[in-house]
Amino acid sequence: MSMTPEEIDKIYIQEHGITKGAFSVGLQGSLMHRNSVEEWAEGDPVKVWLEGKDVGEQSVICIAYESGRWWHYKKADNGFAWW
Repeated sequence: MSMTPEEIDKIYIQEHGITKGAFSVGLQGSLMHRNSVEEWAEGDPVKVWLEGKDVGEQSVICIAYESGRWWHYKKADNGFAWW
């Protein structure tokens, strides 16, 4: 038995507070960000939250790291943007 996208989003919202699409943006953006620098000094993620409304893969996701710094992540035409 397969699950509908709506059922999957319901589980993600219960587990993470955001939809699967939004969660995926944060995860992918964070990985690309980490891989773009020679030495990642921020540590591991400690908190993830939405910036504004959850619009799935078009969402802006914020991730705080062990360093105390946090970044915004969003899908962009050329991959992902972070600031």
